[in-house]
Formats: sequence, C-alpha cells, structure tokens
Amino acid sequence: MDSTTLFASGAISRPHYQLVRTLEDAPTPQHRDAAVEREVERIRDKLEHGGNNTRKVMELLVLLMQCHVSAGELEDGTEWALVHAVKLAEGGRDLVERRIGYLFVSLYLPPEHELALMLVNTIRKDLESPLTAHVLLALSFLLHCPSAECVPAIRRKLTDLVSHSSPDIRRKTLGAVASLSRVSPDLFGAPELREAVFLRLSDADPSVASACTTLVSSYLAAGQIARESIVQSVSGLLKRVLGGAFGHEAEYHGQPTPWLQCKVLRLLREALQRGVSTALQDEILSLVLTVYKRASSGVDAAYGILLESLRTLSSYPASVLAPHAPTLLAPLHTVLASHNANKRYLALRCLDALPAELWTLEEREMGRVMEGVEHADQTVRVETLRLLNRLDPALSSQLHAILFASLQSRPSPATALRILEVARVARNGAAYARRLEEAMDVGVAAPADVAAVWEEGVERVLRDLRDGDDEFRTGFGEAMMGPAKVEDEGKRVGPTLAVIYAAVACEYPTVQWGAALAEVLHTLAGFLSASSAGVQEALIVALVRVAGRLPDGETVPDGVTRAVEDVQRKGRRHIRIRCNQFRLLSEDSERMKDALERLKDSTLPDVLRSMEEHFHYHPPPAPSSPGKSEPTLSPTASTSRLAASALRYDAYDAPPPPTTTRRMSRSGSASSSSTALRHGGQDESEPLARTLTPGELALADADFDGFESREGRAREKGKGKEQSSETDDLASRADLINLSSSPPPRASPSQDLWSALPTQKRGWSELAVPDAMRALVILGLEELAEVTAGGMLLQDSAGTVAVRLKDRRTESSEGEGGTLWVLRSVQGEVGQGWVRTVRDALEGA
Repeated sequence: MDSTTLFASGAISRPHYQLVRTLEDAPTPQHRDAAVEREVERIRDKLEHGGNNTRKVMELLVLLMQCHVSAGELEDGTEWALVHAVKLAEGGRDLVERRIGYLFVSLYLPPEHELALMLVNTIRKDLESPLTAHVLLALSFLLHCPSAECVPAIRRKLTDLVSHSSPDIRRKTLGAVASLSRVSPDLFGAPELREAVFLRLSDADPSVASACTTLVSSYLAAGQIARESIVQSVSGLLKRVLGGAFGHEAEYHGQPTPWLQCKVLRLLREALQRGVSTALQDEILSLVLTVYKRASSGVDAAYGILLESLRTLSSYPASVLAPHAPTLLAPLHTVLASHNANKRYLALRCLDALPAELWTLEEREMGRVMEGVEHADQTVRVETLRLLNRLDPALSSQLHAILFASLQSRPSPATALRILEVARVARNGAAYARRLEEAMDVGVAAPADVAAVWEEGVERVLRDLRDGDDEFRTGFGEAMMGPAKVEDEGKRVGPTLAVIYAAVACEYPTVQWGAALAEVLHTLAGFLSASSAGVQEALIVALVRVAGRLPDGETVPDGVTRAVEDVQRKGRRHIRIRCNQFRLLSEDSERMKDALERLKDSTLPDVLRSMEEHFHYHPPPAPSSPGKSEPTLSPTASTSRLAASALRYDAYDAPPPPTTTRRMSRSGSASSSSTALRHGGQDESEPLARTLTPGELALADADFDGFESREGRAREKGKGKEQSSETDDLASRADLINLSSSPPPRASPSQDLWSALPTQKRGWSELAVPDAMRALVILGLEELAEVTAGGMLLQDSAGTVAVRLKDRRTESSEGEGGTLWVLRSVQGEVGQGWVRTVRDALEGA
C-alpha cells in the first residue's frame, strides 16, 4: 500500500484506516481472509456489548461493510448486524450516522425481511420532515431498497412530494415511485398520484422531466393509462425540447437535452409497437422526421439522436417511409464516407435500422459497406457481417468458404477467429458448433497432438455464447454435448475443444444440452486420459459442477469415478489433489452443496475458487498409510491389550525416554534403548506407523542445526550405521521382557529416501506443526511418522520429496511459536516445483 496518511485516505476513523492497510498489505488471500475473520468477530462482540454509542455503532458498521467488500462473502453473513443498522437509521444523532444506517440496510436487507416493518415509521417521519436532507435520505433508501410494506403508509405523502418546490425532491420522488411500483403494482392505480406524475412532463427542470419519462414508460408497460394519452403528453414534451424550453444551459453541442430526446423517442417507439390510432401515427411520423432533420446537421450527441430516430421510424412499413427515403439517407452518405471507425459503425447501424428496400446507395458507397468485412476494428467487421447476412444469408456462406479455404492453405488463429465471427452472425448455434469443430480439425492454433490451449479462441466462443440467446445456446449445446464425442470414430478431442466442453458444461444449465447429466459426465470424463494436466484440471472442475446439479438420490456413474481414479493414479501431485477433491465432493452431497452454495457465477474460475475456499476451511482427512488395518496404538495400549494372553508374567513399564536437548549426544545407547522399547509392541506389517530410529533422529536433529557442517552430518550418518547392531540387540531384549515372541522392528524406509534425495531447502512458517501438517496433506503428502513430540515427517507417494516439520519453540530461546521445515527433493524442474509449492503452502497459509 502507498504512504497515504490517515487524513488523506478518506477513512472515517483510525481503526478503519488500519483495517484498510491491513487488508491491502496482506501477502496472500489467506492472510486477508484471516484478518477479515478476526475483525468481524471483534465487530460482532463490540456491537453486542458496546452499549448505545451511535458514533461507535456507525464506525463498526463501516468496518463491517469494508470487510464484506474485501472478502466478497462473510461466513456468517451480515444479517446479524441489521438490527443495529435499523436502530442507527432511526436514532442517529446527525445526518452522517443516519445515512450510514440507511446505507447498510439498503445493501444487506433481504427482500421481504421482517425488519422492513421497523423502518416504516422512520421513513414516514423522514418524508414528513421539513428538512430537505432528511426527505432525500428517505427517498434514496426507497429508490434502492423498495418495500411493499411502506406503500400504504407513504402513498399520500409521495403524491405531495411529486409537486415539491425542490427539483431534487421531485426527481427523487419520481424515481422512488418507479422503484416502489415494481414491488407494489397497485401504486399505478392511485389516480391522484398519476395526475401529479403527468404534470411533471411539463416541469421546468429537464432532470425532473427525464425522470418522469422513465416513470411514464412504466405506466405504458403496465397498461394503466390509455396509450393515446401517453403519446400526446410525451409528444408535447418533445416539442417543448425542440423549442428550447430548457434554455441554453441544457444544450450539448448545439442539441437541446439530447439524452431526453433519446428517451422520448424510445417511448414513442414502444407506443407505436403496442398500437395507436392512425392520426397519432401520422403525428409521430412528422415529429420524428423533424427531430431527424435537426440532428442531421449536428455532431457527437446528434449521432445518437439520428440512430434513435431511425429505430423509431422502423416501426412504420417501408411503403410509408419510401417518400422520405432521400431525407433519411442524406446524412448517411457523409458518415459512410468517413474513415473514422465510430462513424462507420454509426452508418452501419443506421442502415440496419432502415428497411432494405429503401437503400439507394451508389456502387462506391456499397463498396464502402463491403470494405467493413476486412476492417481492422472487430466491431465494424461484425456489424458489416450482420448487415450482409440480413441482406442475403448466402453472402455469409460464401465468405465462410473463402475463409476456410484460406485456413486450410495457411492455418492462422486470426483466420479462425474470422470464421467464428461469420458463424456467429448467422445466429445458429448448431452451425456455429460445426464450424468451430471444422476449424479445430484443421489445427489452427492448438492441434490435437499439442498440449497448448488456444486461449483467444476459448474466450471468443464463451463470449459468443454469453451474448447469444437461449435458442443459440441450446443449438450449440445439442451439437456439442449431444453426441458421444469420445467414441466418434475414435477421434481424440484437442485441448482447446476439451476446455470449451468443460467451460460450457460448467457455466450453462443442463436443460440446454441434448443429453442427460450422466451422459455429460461420461463425455467430460472420457477426455481426461488423453489431456494434459492443465486441461485435466478444467475437466475435473467441470465434473464437480455438473455432479453438483445431479438430482437428489442420483450418484456419479461408476465409469466416471473409474476414469477419475485412473487419472489420480497416473497424474502428478496437483492433479491427484483435484481428483481427491472430486471424490470427496461426489461421495458427500452435503459437502458438495456446501462447496457450491456460495457460487456467484458458474464459470470455471468461480467454481475452482469456491472449491479452494471450501477445502481451505474444511480440509480433507489425512490419508491413511497403505496397509493399515487399524489405528496405531501407543506402546502402553498395545501391551495392555496383549497382557492377558501373550505375557508370561506382569510386564514392566517401558523405561521413560531420556530428556534430550538441542545439543544432545548422538553416540549414547540410552536413546537407542528407549527407541527400541517404543517399537517393541508394534506389528511388522506397519512399517510406516512406527516412530523414527536413532539414526533418523540424528539426521533430523542435524537438519535443524543450521550451523552444522556437511561433514558433521556425514559422520553422524556413519555413526548411525555403527549403532544398528546395538539397537537391534536392545530391541530383542525389550521384546523378551514385554512379549512372549515378537519379530525385530524393520528398518525405516523413509531414512533411505531422506538420505537419497539430493536437494535441500529450509525455512519457517508461522503455522503450528499440526496446521502445517494439514496444509501439506492437502498437497498430497502422506504423514509417515512422528519425529519428536512436536515434529512430523511427510513424503509423497512417488518418492520425489520429503518434508520434516519441527516446533520452532524447541529451537528458539525466546519461545517463539511456529514451525521449522526442511525439504529434500529430487533435482530438476520437479524438485524446484516442490520447493515453490511447499514454501507457498507453509509461508502463505
């Protein structure tokens, strides 16, 4: 964060300023979420036990809003603070405090919440206040948070406020009425309010007249007033605008209130589409032509008026507009000849608004239109293609054939994007899907035998789907997801198409696919084995999203589960984590629901983020060691269980381990004896469950001694070998004391791995040892053994990395908490990747 001071930051208090600095300076999202969680708990405690200081309540509510904005979603929500916000809105000592209370309620009050009743009296009193600021405060709240419970209590007051002396109050009141009418349609039926609203069309303030136009459009849609009456009223307003009724202050580049002209033209178009009398049609035609002629000589804002005028005139048949065609095309000749991309786009949109029968363009001008197909600006190209497709769909087919031939002769991502542009304007989802697959078959930018994904193509396809209507998406889904693509002539889908399948299946509802959910899951799972790791991750995330849509009682098909398990066995660590997450979620419907319930959108990144957040707060259980059939018992418990049948006489208590220090001797036999005794009661079939041997403890202690030389560690390694015979002998004697017969303990397989791994890195984390261990288990590491009372050893199943954790307090004279970690890995890219991953997991958790 920059060096902005408290007074220049805009913070309302020092705690607010400190919170913002803490959140912005957080090194990782996990640190930020932890800070937000601590702050929310502090705010909650303060609000519940902080008394009735309204200033403090206001500051705490601002802090809570800041936490919500930073975190995106709070675990306990914000509903628990609504009562305090309602009280602040009602009883704040000044306008600032009350505004914060109103703001908090408007942001976080759910629709039809019971607390809305508590605000009815407060809002009514504010509306009746003689202070303009209080009235505007209540109107702003109604505008953003309308409540049907308020309407009966404030209906009469709203009628009075529509004619208030303040233009700000009149404008806000009209907006509040429009907002309230959406939750209480009966408000349109009040005759006194309706008459007061229509009087505002002749208001002297253009902003009030503009707000009134918006409200009148709602009256027209509701059908509460005769269309002829509305048309006459808004036509009178448009004539006043053209006559300069609002003065030069309301002009923009010579055009009087262009935003108001456009709103009135849209309202007239809506009235024409709903049907009006012939006399009114003639009146509207004459008025719109007058507006068009006046705007044709203007610039900038006048261009918007030209387009809105032509859109309104498009409601008339071509025979009615034919006599006026020269007038309508005159300004387009000039705009079409311009080299400015904005003007070219305007000319194309205007031509699109006119009936094609009225086009009387010269050959040169038609050539200018055709040049748009090759224009550098994508918007101009797409609009040109849309216009040509409207004239003759065969033109689009011819252009596609030309582009596809060019793609075959010289594959290029730019040409492939042009093909998608041509396919999109046809508005046929199935044809779009076919042309997409054809382009991918040519091997434009990501052939099937290359692991690269054509990102620009993926983004274009997803954007076209979002911009398309339901019919387009349905056709695309049926063409893509309907057939079993994996079994289609044995053809393998390339990485780009696989990512598109994953993104589309994840983002859009299943009702748009020509296949059942189980078939979609099978299709996605079939792509896993032949895909790269990055594509596999996208497919697994999509599998999670589709599986989350399965009806209650329906489970993931066995074939899908087997496909994921196969990838988990063969994949690298990161993919194994994703596969394990899919398994945990698919087996537990409640966990799946919890992982996906906070989704704001169903895109792949959003689903992945939701999964990460879920497993961050609900980590998976630590995997069991292979071959374990029952939990590992302590030596005492193991001895007690076998005492009745295996002991010849009462067993002696196992000798306590000697007290060790950081600089303990590694050559004594006491440590070896105690270690052997602790292993005496363990089964030979559990080699990974036992604790470390003396040699391992020596190596572990040497690793944490940062000042010890490499030669010293080598000597200790040799010393551990010399002690092996003595250790075995002591172990045998311990078995004779405790059990009738017991095999000697096996050598630890982890010691050989630790010694064989060449690369070593070390560091420390603020996490405690158990938390650090959970963070590494999530990465796919397995817990092998307990090094000391406060340390653990973990390694991956492939034997490429091993990590030892140790409580930092045993190494620090000042008693500082945290975890010291030492990592050993293979050399090369795999080892370096492990070092980065473990460091990020431990230092960034």
